[in-house]
Amino acid sequence: MSDRVAAADFSRALVVGSDRYDPTDWYWELDGTIWSSARAAIVTDTDPDYRKWLVVVIGRRPPRMTWPSLYEIMARYKPAAAAQLAADHVDDLDPARAAEILLASGCQVKSSSNSALNGTYDVSLATQQRMAAVTAGLPSGLTTLSWPDASGSLHSFTREEFLNLSSALGEHVYNILMTETLRAAGTRASWPSQPVTVP
Repeated sequence: MSDRVAAADFSRALVVGSDRYDPTDWYWELDGTIWSSARAAIVTDTDPDYRKWLVVVIGRRPPRMTWPSLYEIMARYKPAAAAQLAADHVDDLDPARAAEILLASGCQVKSSSNSALNGTYDVSLATQQRMAAVTAGLPSGLTTLSWPDASGSLHSFTREEFLNLSSALGEHVYNILMTETLRAAGTRASWPSQPVTVP
């Protein structure tokens, strides 16, 4: 069974089996550590919030998962956490699979001038094509437009802000693809870091 199928089946089983299950605020055993989806980070087994979570249900233990399986769950329910997982473990994968996951996990964007634009944005091929078409066809008199992040929430951009976003996401995709090419050829290269900063 593939990691993707296993993760989907496990997620459905938890949802059906417990009305308390919230994949955006849960704990998992990952490579012998405790990983919090709320924080998108490893926590200690003495962490107060983790200890409270354990005693809600008698005998509760964090599910044991491989990170690719956990990534599939986070990609569905919490894209920002999926992106963090990918960034933390991507060097463990072959270049093609690593690039696939990085592209699927989106790009975290942070604006230095407008925090309302901050978020994780989809960088799939289909979205890149749509963004390129919108960018090419922007009317000269356009002042604002809306564009969704990876969760579907809309953000309001000025013309200049949208062009900056399009450029930053395009560069991020380029860097992923070029790193994949270099690594596949046996050349040492680092995957692009996140978040990406835009004006």
